[in-house]
Amino acid sequence: MVFLEDLKTKAKKQYVDAVKVASQYAQFGDNEEALKWLDQGYQIRSADMVHLKVSPFLGPLRSDPRFQDLLRCMNFPP
Repeated sequence: MVFLEDLKTKAKKQYVDAVKVASQYAQFGDNEEALKWLDQGYQIRSADMVHLKVSPFLGPLRSDPRFQDLLRCMNFPP
């Protein structure tokens, strides 16, 4: 959890990729926060969003309908 706190502190001062933060939240089981950060990544067009479908760190989110909606919005194939 220390790494996540460091990322959030760093994000207040400089760019931190939203997918990296979302991955940490997903690993800790906080799907709500993870999805908020992924939505932010989508809004700012984070380059790391291209890894959503295959990132093992986002595995806990795969069954969430909001995650599936995000994949559809990004035109990932089913």
